[in-house]
Amino acid sequence: MPRSAGKHGALRARLRPVRRGFWFAAVLSMLFHVVLLIGLLFLVQIFDRVLSSGIGSVLTILSVLVGAVAFLAGLIAFSRNRVLSRLAAWLDAELSPLSYRSWMLRSQSGDRSGYKPMHDVGILRDFLTTPTMLAVFDVSWMPFYGVVVALLHWHLGALVAGAALMVVLMVLFSDLSTGFAQTRAAQDDIQERRFAERSLNGADAVLAMGMLGQVTTSWYKLRNRSVAGLQTGWDRAQLFAMVCTLIRVLVTGLVLLWGMALLLEERLSVGGLAAATVLTWLSLGPLDRIAQGWPLLKRARLARQRLMFYLSRDVEPRVLKEDLPAPSGALAVEHITAFAPRSLSGAPGRIILSDISFTLEPGEALGIVGPSAAGKSTLARILVGLQLPDRGAVRLDSHTVQEWSPEKRGRHIGYVPQDVRLLPGTIAQNITRFDPDPNERALTEAAELAGVLDVVTALPEGFATEIDPIVSPLTGGQTQRVALARAMYQNPRLIVLDEPQTHLDADGQTALAAAIATLSARGATIVVTAHNPTAVAGINRILMLDDGAIVDQGEKSDILRRITRSA
Repeated sequence: MPRSAGKHGALRARLRPVRRGFWFAAVLSMLFHVVLLIGLLFLVQIFDRVLSSGIGSVLTILSVLVGAVAFLAGLIAFSRNRVLSRLAAWLDAELSPLSYRSWMLRSQSGDRSGYKPMHDVGILRDFLTTPTMLAVFDVSWMPFYGVVVALLHWHLGALVAGAALMVVLMVLFSDLSTGFAQTRAAQDDIQERRFAERSLNGADAVLAMGMLGQVTTSWYKLRNRSVAGLQTGWDRAQLFAMVCTLIRVLVTGLVLLWGMALLLEERLSVGGLAAATVLTWLSLGPLDRIAQGWPLLKRARLARQRLMFYLSRDVEPRVLKEDLPAPSGALAVEHITAFAPRSLSGAPGRIILSDISFTLEPGEALGIVGPSAAGKSTLARILVGLQLPDRGAVRLDSHTVQEWSPEKRGRHIGYVPQDVRLLPGTIAQNITRFDPDPNERALTEAAELAGVLDVVTALPEGFATEIDPIVSPLTGGQTQRVALARAMYQNPRLIVLDEPQTHLDADGQTALAAAIATLSARGATIVVTAHNPTAVAGINRILMLDDGAIVDQGEKSDILRRITRSA
């Protein structure tokens, strides 16, 4: 069985309790409609007897019974609404963490589609509490109401059946006329949100170079196209919905008029006329509400399809071994080759890394040096398991990094990416990796090792200082040091630093060199990338990359001597 199929089955199993909740809601719907049918049929008998007997006490009994039926039906309807609202919360609790995790994993593996599964989870959650969702449960009872109307008189049943057929055709026409517009609008919406996020990430350059007006215009074109597509779909859907409501009103009136004619011919009783009119209105109600909320129903259906497809695909390598011991830090890189993604035309991407091999023992430190686009960052991502090589393997203590789950592997790895961004939360949370039970001693030790302890303690709230993504209390260099402290928290066995000296001043670089020396002495394996060998402080072994291939490696002093000689 394909792995994606297995994962899809696991996802279905996870949502099985939610399905049971739907069945419970369906049972409540059955009880609701059974109560209504019994009440209406009983109403026919009582109504006819009241008119024929003229006994006032019967009217009193009728009022009590009608009140009891109304109370019971209302109680069942209330219970059904509560069940659906709880199901909405339950669905969110089951799918939101899974969606967020999957989105994070796909984002780091290169997925830049702009799709956010959490958005579709919200669409499904909100839809479960709409009148359209209730109408989906109620529509299955429409044939029963039609049969009861036909039993009262087949003429009236034919009118109801014809009206139901017309409403169904209107809904189908609505789907055909709005389908393309709504699908295109959904795609445009994703593109617009992706443009907005990326322009926000580059806001400094946009504002500094006077690009705000042009960027706003470009964003508004995307936004306008998305809104226009949604509006077109809604306009067409509302037109068909209006026709469906008109059919419901006209047919109910026609049943009343035709029933009065039958009443005059004594082919229908007064109670039968009242029941037929009410049942006609009720039987066409679910279809009318579905027609009114068809765009919401279709939006929820598309959201479910996207979400199930997204979550059913593999996003994590299979965990082969669950009981691996903590690694000592021995690192072996075996013939790593990596390609850029294929182009839109399907042509193979260029080679980013070509047959990279080296080994490091616990306590050794390596500087990976090379110009821009040499493949340094790609190699760093592969070392920590963020990216799979197209060929070759990375091993920690003879086990490939993919043999650990991300959580287990991550506890033994420290990583500082080239583009450092702290998460919303306190400085302490960022350093301790949002550990719910952080080690205070390890927190202080990591901050001191990264040279940021004095900076943090000088802040009014210290480690409890909140990181604001808009107005950060830290400078670029201080943010870099906090990221270094996060990488060093709890003394991981493998530490990979991708150009960590970028925002550091002289004091920061001195602290970095001292930290590397301390961590190496503790047995950690350290890899640092930089543009030139002199920028890698505290490291004696150098591996030089150029155009994805190793061009030289050895002791730092030997590398510098050869560079000087060739210059």
